Parts: sequence; structure tokens; C-alpha cells
Amino acid sequence: MDAWFANDEHNFGAALLLSVGIQICGWVFAVITGLHKWYDLLGSVNTFTLLIFVPWDKVIGSRLIAILVIFYVNRFWLFSFLTYRAINRDGDTRMAEVAKKPLSFLVAWILQALWVWAACLPMLYAGGFKDELEDGKVTNRVSSHLKGYDAVALFLGVTGVIMQIWADYGKNAWVNAGRPGGFYASGPWGISRHPNYAGEIQVCWCLFFLVLPYKADDWAAWFTIIGPMFTTFLLIFISGLPLAEGKHLQRYYKDPAVRANYEAYRRRTPILLPCIPSVYENLGPFIRTVLFMEWPIWEYKKPILEESIEEKTENVQNNSLEEKKI
Repeated sequence: MDAWFANDEHNFGAALLLSVGIQICGWVFAVITGLHKWYDLLGSVNTFTLLIFVPWDKVIGSRLIAILVIFYVNRFWLFSFLTYRAINRDGDTRMAEVAKKPLSFLVAWILQALWVWAACLPMLYAGGFKDELEDGKVTNRVSSHLKGYDAVALFLGVTGVIMQIWADYGKNAWVNAGRPGGFYASGPWGISRHPNYAGEIQVCWCLFFLVLPYKADDWAAWFTIIGPMFTTFLLIFISGLPLAEGKHLQRYYKDPAVRANYEAYRRRTPILLPCIPSVYENLGPFIRTVLFMEWPIWEYKKPILEESIEEKTENVQNNSLEEKKI
């Protein structure tokens, strides 16, 4: 597709407007109908819609093939899994509380619009790149084939996709089995408390690193770094970890047996970046804090009322034991 706006060769601006428009329509529908379960699913639909802006005036090579495979496998998995969750599990239950406040809910929809747009930037750039010609001669040939230095990016992308699919599939099977044990710690969840988020972040950085060699001195190539940076920021500070850690860990602390096991799991498992449990468990506080982001904000703090009830219960039990001794 040709550029919609002047000086917007890759349709970055047009894609942003369409993304925001789609999400606002979704918000209006959700507010009117009271249905929030399609929130995540519409984000995936939005992703594929934005690809109409990819002109596909491209140079076919191993680089583009790698970008296409990693991007589409990742997005089709998200689309399939979120469709399943919307139908069978009423979507993301964490959105239920947000949906009660229309303006706060609108912010969530806009954030998703920005995330979808940012995640698509590498595809919008790579799909329309071609050799530069002057008088029928190539004056600037793009790097259309993978090089040795792309191995790191490919490793990030392939392991990110595998970890994300494995994490979602495994935990969903555990949920369907009735959540035995109180929390899930098998497969990739044994080396990261949130491997699905880690996988998504890896895929986004992979796509940026694969796109950059097309033309590293082009501002538009560097502009696509917004994709991995925004995704990382969103999952760590806004809609990922903050909605899964801290006060949201209460369900693991209700049962004393589950609480003990879960606290042991937290001690040996990093919050995001994967690490072998036996190694992580023996790392010092400095490395855990700086490298693995094990910050105080992720800790569960008991509500004052809950602490008061536990103290009273403990006092009653202690008094009862003293009476028996007497």
C-alpha cells in the first residue's frame, strides 16, 4: 500500500491512527454491552489489520523470511490462545475490575492500541524495504540475507516463541485440571515466574535486531526500537508484572501449605529473566535486585485487617496452649 501521508514512507503514522481508532471502537462496544472478555482478542485482530499498510515491495531473502516466520508464529499463537481464553475462560479476569470504570478502561484500550502499533513497526519497515535505484542501477543494496551476527537475534526469537507457547499451553492445561497444588511451577515456569512475558519481550527485541541491518543509518530503522522498548516497559511497569505480583499474590497466601511452597518457589525462581533455580537461589541480593529486578514492589504485603485477624488467631492459640499447660 502506498504511503497515506507525505514523509511517512512506511505508514507508521497511518498505522497509529488506525490502531487507536480500532481500539476506541472496541472500548465503546465494551462499555455499551458490558463485555470485556474480547479486550485481548481485539488486540490480536488489530495487529493483523495494521499489516494492510505493509506494501510488500520487498527484497526476498533469508532475513525477511526469518522476520515473517517469527512474527506470524508469535502473533497467530497469541490470536489462537486469546480467542480460546475469551470463549472458554471469559477473557482476562483481571480486566473485570478495570472495566467497571469507563475512563480507566479507555486508558487500557489506548495502551493496547499503542502496544499493537509499536509491535508492528518492524514488520511495517521490513515489508516495504527495497534496493535503492538510480538510472536503473542499484546504488544502495539492502542486507537481505542473514549474517553470522544475526545468530543472537534468532536465538532470542526462537526461544522466545517456544517459551511463550509452552508457558501458555502448560498453564492452561493446569488450570483445566483444577489448579492442583495451588500454583504452577512446571516447564518454563520453573525458571521464570512469568515466562510468557519474557518470551514476548524476547520476540520483540529479536524483530528489531533483525530489521536494523536493512539500513542501520536510516532513522526509520532505529524508530522501530519503540516496539521492544514499549513492550518491555508495558509488561514490567504497567499491565504485566504489576497485575500479577504484589497484592495480586494473595491467592497463594491463604492456605498455609501453599504459602510455604510458594515462598520457596519465589526464592529459587526469578520474576522475569529465566535462570536455573539452583543458580538463582544462591545469588546475592545485589544481583537479584539489579539484574533480575527482584524489587520490594513485587512482594506480597498483607492487608492490615488480615494481619490483625492472624495476630488474634495466633494469640488465641497461644493462650489455649498455656491454659492446657496449667
